Amino acid sequence: MRVVRAETGPLRLAPVQTRPTAQVLIEADAGGGQLTATQVVIPPGGRMPEHDHGDSAALVVPLAGELVIASASQQEKVTAGVVVLLDRGERVRLTNPTGEPITLIAVFAAGGESANRSREMSGGREASDPVGDSQWAPAGRLDQLEEDTAVHLDLAGHPVCLARSGGSVHALLDECSHGQVALSDGDVENGQVECWLHGSRFDLTTGVPTGLPATRPVPVYPVRINGGGIEVALPARPGATAHG
Repeated sequence: MRVVRAETGPLRLAPVQTRPTAQVLIEADAGGGQLTATQVVIPPGGRMPEHDHGDSAALVVPLAGELVIASASQQEKVTAGVVVLLDRGERVRLTNPTGEPITLIAVFAAGGESANRSREMSGGREASDPVGDSQWAPAGRLDQLEEDTAVHLDLAGHPVCLARSGGSVHALLDECSHGQVALSDGDVENGQVECWLHGSRFDLTTGVPTGLPATRPVPVYPVRINGGGIEVALPARPGATAHG
């Protein structure tokens, strides 16, 4: 038997009341891999958009209410007492069709190589000099961006999450690589941004995930301060990434 101490953090409320809320209950190193258990509450009529769990397998355990889980080839109604196993990379959407909130526990497990693969994909590159045909774009004033906050910016067709933590300013693609929601809606602390949907965390400097269920890095863009103004180096083509 292996006992893991549960660390319960503050409940992260979604920006809109009709969105789900998520709370990370357990984070642990499980035999060389990562293990995360998250409590999710989906409000009446609410849903989680279609997403996959990357290199993580997932167990979905409804505690109360009725949940509809749909993939490309299957749709199931599940209730308390039913456990659903989601394969690695399987894309699903979760819907609460009832008039009452549904509570579920999602357990994510990834092998010990996931973090290494993420670092390889990111190339270990930190935000520094522009790459290739990148161009610098103005992104507001430094004195207008508070510590441990993030904002969404649309810069030349690129959705950018601009964040400040530890006195440094960082820019990432404003989309979680796991749940495809805006990272700028999440919490910023200790050089990381946490996605509100499932609790995935990303290093602001490298974009590498530091907490499940995300296993794929988020593209980062170089940042510089010029006369008190923030500038971000963006690829010439929207949709391209600073680290390829």
